[in-house]
Amino acid sequence: MTLSEKYGHIMDRIKVTDEMHSRIMHGVRTAAVEKPKPLLFAKARRYIAAAACLAVIIAGALTLYGIINKEWEQPPLLTAPGSDEYSSAFELSSALGFEVRDAEKLPFVPDEVIYTAIINEIAEITYIGSGQTAVLRISQGSEDNSGDYNEYPQVKQAEINSLKITLKGGPDGFSLAVWEEGGLSYSLGLSVPADEQELLAAAESVK
Repeated sequence: MTLSEKYGHIMDRIKVTDEMHSRIMHGVRTAAVEKPKPLLFAKARRYIAAAACLAVIIAGALTLYGIINKEWEQPPLLTAPGSDEYSSAFELSSALGFEVRDAEKLPFVPDEVIYTAIINEIAEITYIGSGQTAVLRISQGSEDNSGDYNEYPQVKQAEINSLKITLKGGPDGFSLAVWEEGGLSYSLGLSVPADEQELLAAAESVK
């Protein structure tokens, strides 16, 4: 007997009752309904991921809005390591052993003045007022003590009352003056640029 004849002989002996037929068809229908579930779950995962991304974008936008609309607060002035504060230019002079003089004329009127000795070598006087700051530094020797290493597009040599001063700045004016006098180095930096004559007058007023 061949393989096909054996198969036919076996199939002839199998009897499928109505109950068996009903259970088989129910299984087929159930499998057909349940099969797409993984696809639906995959779609749901994509929707959840998209919703999460949207939430992140909204949160970031709200944070940025808060930053933009929050009133700007000037960060506090930080005291450099190894520095000490004093109440006047006279006390600063006594602490450092050389004469420290105030700037008597600035492009703005200061409301607060801070006297600081940096690592017992540099006298620093910070003037604060009208949303601006000016920093005057005085030290022994001839080195630039400003600590300002910006590359300014405009550098000019100027002179006022025989005092030779190097001015540095940009299109809006000058932000830094550097000069030497009596064995001391001076620098005066402005947070808001001033015109040439204003900065020269401020530097000349350090007496």
